[in-house]
Amino acid sequence: MEFLVLILKLIAKPFRKVFKFLGEVKTEFSKVVWPSRKEAVSATIVIILFSLVVGSYLGALDYGLSKGLSFILTKLK
Repeated sequence: MEFLVLILKLIAKPFRKVFKFLGEVKTEFSKVVWPSRKEAVSATIVIILFSLVVGSYLGALDYGLSKGLSFILTKLK
């Protein structure tokens, strides 16, 4: 019987730590100042537009460098 109690204590110990951690996470989340819906939507739009601009720039740069390198390599043949 003592062996069973020891096993249960060993199994339960990590779970106590997990539940303590989750309780601390809940406490910290209650301290967070969340953005308003308007702020979140605005930030999301800015990020999407920025990503599109950077992606377009990198795509154009890649295309230009690819065509330039192809042109140079065909002239060297």
